[in-house]
Formats: sequence, C-alpha cells, structure tokens
Amino acid sequence: MRRILLILLILVGAYYAKAIVAPPAQMIGWEQSDTREQYFQWRQYGFGELRAGRLPFWNRYAYCGTPFMANVQTALFYPPNAIFLVMKTARAINWSFIIHALIAAAGIALFLRRLGVPGIGQLCGGITFVFSAPFICQVAVGHLTLINTIAWTGFIFWAVLCASERPSVGRAVTIAVFAALALLAGNTHNFFYL
Repeated sequence: MRRILLILLILVGAYYAKAIVAPPAQMIGWEQSDTREQYFQWRQYGFGELRAGRLPFWNRYAYCGTPFMANVQTALFYPPNAIFLVMKTARAINWSFIIHALIAAAGIALFLRRLGVPGIGQLCGGITFVFSAPFICQVAVGHLTLINTIAWTGFIFWAVLCASERPSVGRAVTIAVFAALALLAGNTHNFFYL
C-alpha cells in the first residue's frame, strides 16, 4: 500500500507542480472561476476574522449583510481548512486542492484494497478517480467545496464496507468521522449523493 500511495503522491504532485511552485497570489483554475469569485473572498474574510480572534457570525460585505458562519459553504469548521490560518489564502486554496486530490486517490485505493483488488487495480482506481473528468473539471472551474466533499468518498465507502463485514461501535464511529468530514467540507448536496 505504501508503494501505491507513493506513486499516487508523485502523480498528483506532478500534475499540480505548477500550483506547488506558483507565486503566493496565483491560484489554480480559470480566471472567472468560483474559487476566485467566491471562495477566495469567503476564506480570506472568515479565516482572517478567526486569526483576529473574532467569530465571523455575519458578513457585512455581502448585500446588506448575510449570515456567514451559518453558511455551510464557508467551511469554517472543516479541520483541513486550518491551513487557511497559517498560509496566504491563494496558496492555501492551491494546497487544499492538492491535499484533497491525495485524499481522494488514497481513499479509493484503500477501498479497492478492502474489496480484494490487486495492487495495480488499487493504483488504477485511485488514478482514475482523481484524474477523471468529474474531478479535474471541478478543479478547473473552482468548485473547492465540491472537491473537498467528494474527496472523502473512498474513505466513506471503505468504512461502510468494514462495518458491514464486522459491525462494531468503533467502525460506526469511523463512518461518522469520515461522513462528518465530508459534510463539514461545505458541499451539502454532493454529500447527500454519497
């Protein structure tokens, strides 16, 4: 499994190499993408407020003000988004896409391993999922929360399969943890497809 994960890491790293070495203000995706038009501002405002020690209950910059923390797409409580507290927003967005591509590939490989698929099949499954049109095209148009949500698909399937084979409280908690991560990632309608 380590060799498969290493190969997936190399492939994802190679694909996103330009984003890894990009200047701090350059982001993945098209110029008119949701990442630039929406998620960048939300992440900048929300995590800027958290860095300043304030909870961003209200976004006074949109319309005449809108609830901010209550909007699930802000993903303020999504643990991997902690990178937005320590990195510049554009760079953190790039790394979020990269990290979630790795999570997605590893999750599918793990799920396939549990199904008994040989190593080459696990590798091909991880590659196919993370480089498929539905995944890559969502990166290009900047659907950050969608990518963050569907990245947990493999881990959720793996946890459900493990629990169905030998039910236990621990395995139910594992399902709940991965499902909670997918839900907190901010794209609720795709979460419900899982």
